[in-house]
Formats: sequence, C-alpha cells, structure tokens
Amino acid sequence: MPPTATAIPQPVPLVKAAGLETTLTLVALGLIGLHVLDDNFVQPQPGTSAADHLVSGLVPLALLLLVALAYPRLRGGLRGTLAIVLGVFATAMGAGEAGYYALKIGPSGDDYTGFPALASGLLLIGVGVATLWRTRRKEGSAARRWVRRLMLGVGAFVAAYLVLLPLSLSYVFTHAARAVVPRAELGADYEPVAFETADGLSLKGWYVPSRNGAAVIAAPGRAADRTDLVSHHPAD
Repeated sequence: MPPTATAIPQPVPLVKAAGLETTLTLVALGLIGLHVLDDNFVQPQPGTSAADHLVSGLVPLALLLLVALAYPRLRGGLRGTLAIVLGVFATAMGAGEAGYYALKIGPSGDDYTGFPALASGLLLIGVGVATLWRTRRKEGSAARRWVRRLMLGVGAFVAAYLVLLPLSLSYVFTHAARAVVPRAELGADYEPVAFETADGLSLKGWYVPSRNGAAVIAAPGRAADRTDLVSHHPAD
C-alpha cells in the first residue's frame, strides 16, 4: 500500500487568525501611535524640540505597544473596556487638535495624522461596545443579568465622568491654543510689537504706551480671553 501522506498544516495569516475585532483594534492603535509620534517628535509645538517630548511621547507609545501585544490574549470584557477607554482619549486628541484647527484656520502640520487618530478613536469605541455586547455573560436569569448590566453601566458612567472626562479635557486644554487672534479693542492707542526668543520662537502682542514709561506684560495663556487684561486707560 502506498504510504499515507501526512497533512502539513498551512500557516494561517495573522489577520485571519486574529479576527476582525483584533485586526480593527490593531490598525486603530497603529494610527493613534502614528499621530503621537508625529505630534511629539516629527512636528513638535513651535518653540519646543523632540527632546522636550521624550516622556509625553515615549510613554503613550509604550502603552499603545503594550496594549497591542496583550490585546488578543485578554478576555472579552477587558478587551472591550480597553478599546472604549483608548477610543475616548483618541477621539479627544483628534477632535481637540486636528478638528479644532481645521474648522478655525484649515488643517496643517500634524493635523493630517490627527484625522486618522480621530477616526480610530471612534472606531475603537464602536469595537469596544460591540465586543462587550458579544462577550456578555448569558448565564443566570434574565432579571439577574439585567441588574448586573445596569450596575456595570452605572459604574462605567461614574468612572467616565470622574476619570475619562477630566483627563480628556486636560489634554485638549494643554494642546489646543487659540487659533485666531481677535481684533485688538483696547480702548487706547497701541502699537504691535514682536520679540524673537533664544530658540527662534516669535512672540507677538500689543503695546499701550504709559505715561511714566513703565510696561506691564499681560499673558492670557494658550486659549484664554484677552478681555479686561488691558485697562481702558493708559497706565500712570
């Protein structure tokens, strides 16, 4: 009798083995990581260098890599929760920078990697919700299951309100500056001035001459209003 041929298992493509959920998640994490890399090291904020962003850039990249490596091995509930949490942060990151500047002055710089990060955040939220629903526990009575889901939903809402929302807002407040300088309405004669810093950053403002030659510099911050920062009368 002819020898029986032994079937050799064929390697399964990674995308097929991981499944649609994991594939979408890994792609989204990669696009988010691309924006973090671009924002911190390729096109850092004016007046800063890539060396100034070692912690703010490398730590998120390391966390994204860790999640990407561990994600296929996690249980459904943890996978869904992680996807939603990262999705919320990515959505805030993309909308707070790329979305804001695109609406105000048009996209530029790292906004072009911010849009994919925004889309990835929304995708992760959808993947997370679908994963939580698909892997939900089905044992026990219907009443018990719905009570458990209600408690989990309330807990998730409280955690999002107390943790996710403040962290997302803090990122937006520290990364999005006023896109357009409003027209100067100081109530007094003024002249535009500009200063060049040692690292090549151009600082511009308005100077209201005083009667005694003194000068006060008022800086409203990255996004604050300039109302009432300058008196309607020249300084004495």
